[in-house]
Formats: sequence, structure tokens, C-alpha cells
Amino acid sequence: MTKNSGNSASGANRAVQTVPKNPDPDLSPKAIAARIGDRDLWIGNVGAIKSRHLAEMELNPEYVVSVNQTATEVTTDHHPLKDGYVNDQQQFRNAVAATRNSIRNEGTVLVNCSVGVSRSATVIATAIAAEVIYRLPLLLQKSGKIAQEHNHIPSFNSTLMRTS
Repeated sequence: MTKNSGNSASGANRAVQTVPKNPDPDLSPKAIAARIGDRDLWIGNVGAIKSRHLAEMELNPEYVVSVNQTATEVTTDHHPLKDGYVNDQQQFRNAVAATRNSIRNEGTVLVNCSVGVSRSATVIATAIAAEVIYRLPLLLQKSGKIAQEHNHIPSFNSTLMRTS
């Protein structure tokens, strides 16, 4: 996939993209993707990872992390998680690590599951929280405010949220 900076004049500047563009409010759209804050990070449903729907939404992610059972030709990282079940801890860690690594790289990131509500949201929230936890001691140390109570944070991060 080619890069799409969030600053382009394309429709990707809108916070929510759907196929069709103006769906019937009583029906679920075929594809939906929503931007997370001001990041080039998107959450979407399974329809959002179909090439034709991405084109219609004018969204061209460089990284697509799929956490449902379905991967497509645009999926760059596939970590199938089950909805409503207790998932394998390592599989969840791998999905979070792939998302963290994608966020750290330049380019648009889309994380999807079937509906775009639970698995993808959990992976994104955990990836962002892990980055904050990882960076907190560094920020505190730089500001000269490192406190004894924050000494446990790096070990938490290294065991729960390994990346690579």
C-alpha cells in the first residue's frame, strides 16, 4: 500500500468514512472506518479492508492489522482473535505489538475486526496505553521528576507489551 498522509486533500481527512458514502441510517454500512483522534490511526470493520471499499473511502493505509478471522490482500499483519472469548495471551500480545510497531512507523494504520467495536478497539487502546507506559519513565527522567513509585512501569511494559 502506498502512504497517505492525513494532510492530503482526499476524503481521508473526514473523521468517519463509509461505503456507501451516505448510508441509510437504518442499515449498517458495508464498510466503516473512523479516525482515532489526530493520529493517522483508523479503526474499521471487516468491510473496510476490501480494496474497493478502501478506494471508495479514499483511504490508503500503509499498515492493516486485522484481528478477526478474515485477512485480505491489504492485510499486513493478521492476528485472529475471537470475539467474546478469552483469547490466547500471546496472540493478543502479538496483535498489540504489531499495532504499536505500525503506529511508530510513518504511514496510515488501520486496525480492523468484524464490526470494528471490541477486538480492534481493545488492541488499539492497549497499544496506545503501552506506548504511554513505556514513555512515561523516560519523560519523567528527562524532566528530573522520576519518582520511586514509577520504577515498576518498565518491567510491566517489558513483560506484558513486548514489541518486535
